[in-house]
Amino acid sequence: MPTIPFFKHATLREIIITRLCCGADIVVILCCVGYLVGRYPAVELRWPWLIGALLARVFSR
Repeated sequence: MPTIPFFKHATLREIIITRLCCGADIVVILCCVGYLVGRYPAVELRWPWLIGALLARVFSR
């Protein structure tokens, strides 16, 4: 059975909104990473945990 790409029938407006939401998601993730790295000494966060959390976020989609 052939598969149809998800956005094949999407309108330009839907594509733009989707890209804006993905961009906003990336900004939020980078802000969270910046916060964690900035608070690194106070939280005593270990780098393997930080990298693991980032990977879990990326692959949880």
